[in-house]
Amino acid sequence: SSVHREVEGGGINGHSRTVDVVRIDDLVQTDSKGPRMIKIDVQGAELQVLDGAQQCLRDTDVVILETSLIGTLRDAPELSEVVAYMKEQGFVVFDMIGGLQRSLVGSLAQGDLVFVPQSHRMRADRRWQRVV
Repeated sequence: SSVHREVEGGGINGHSRTVDVVRIDDLVQTDSKGPRMIKIDVQGAELQVLDGAQQCLRDTDVVILETSLIGTLRDAPELSEVVAYMKEQGFVVFDMIGGLQRSLVGSLAQGDLVFVPQSHRMRADRRWQRVV
């Protein structure tokens, strides 16, 4: 289920229901010591969730976001928008894990992007491989 409607419309959207929403910043103690990782998979509302995690992001080492390469949910961000948003927050793509293909054409439709702060120690060594 999602706060966003499917592009196909009709019965695929399911039924609306009301749920309580809490910001990540209200849940996490900002003085807690890291490392900290955030994993968000909320069917197209990832950037809205991140808007409520601005303080927490400052002390976060890794953010994993489910990201769509092609929009199947109305008004949900696609990959380029997610990458641009995270860049504004000081994070860059470090890796991509998993993925789902669209059976319609066989192309990659979604995957989990792993973001780290641009100056993170995991990006310090730029070599292709370890030389022994």
